[in-house]
Amino acid sequence: MININEVKELVYFLANKEGMGSISPSEFNIAVNSAVLGWTNQKYSNDKEYQPGNPVPRSGWQVNQRLSDDLKHLLVSKILFVVDGKMELPDGRTVYDVLGGIAPEYLHVSSISFYGYDIRTDTGKNYPVEVLMDNEFNTLDSSMVNTPSKRFPKVTFRDTYLDVLPRNITKLNFNYLRQPNECSWTYTIEDGEPVYDATNSIDLDAPHDAKNQIALLTLSELGINLRDVELINYSQTKESGL
Repeated sequence: MININEVKELVYFLANKEGMGSISPSEFNIAVNSAVLGWTNQKYSNDKEYQPGNPVPRSGWQVNQRLSDDLKHLLVSKILFVVDGKMELPDGRTVYDVLGGIAPEYLHVSSISFYGYDIRTDTGKNYPVEVLMDNEFNTLDSSMVNTPSKRFPKVTFRDTYLDVLPRNITKLNFNYLRQPNECSWTYTIEDGEPVYDATNSIDLDAPHDAKNQIALLTLSELGINLRDVELINYSQTKESGL
């Protein structure tokens, strides 16, 4: 987690150095939440790096350990119900896991599996679930010969749910990245000025070493575009009290 007041002070300091007018707390909160989501999206899947013949970008969830570590705080594992071949994607409000808890809002899939009985070994076993493109799944769903089984289950993503084959599966183990929690810089008024309220503020849902990157993205949302080196120079100036 990143202390939101540290980010707010850095952003205000840099905005002042750039000659930008005053930023209201509400403007900062909107910008910093957009920055956190933007930073998260860049980490789990950078669309700009997809190239013909190379469908895997250099930056993406589980492409390397560093990127996985950056987002591990968002990884959740839930066993979710499947009803009539459909598993609702968690929305953070209405989808419950098998233990009765609300599943955090879905952002990006990590892995899916099905726990079933293996008659050959007389034991339970986790079977990996293959994610198919829509046209591949539809072909299997209408096939009378090559139909998926509980040993080889298949799914495809629809708008708000997973379509699941075979239809008699009732639960899936769903490992996914959740949406980052919304952060908020709250305050009280003292002598006519907003003063940081640590008790009611909500810190950034990101690792601490992402602070500078998120600060840059926040500034960009506010119309100020700086480079890393400029931010570092400004930060050193701020720390020295100059």
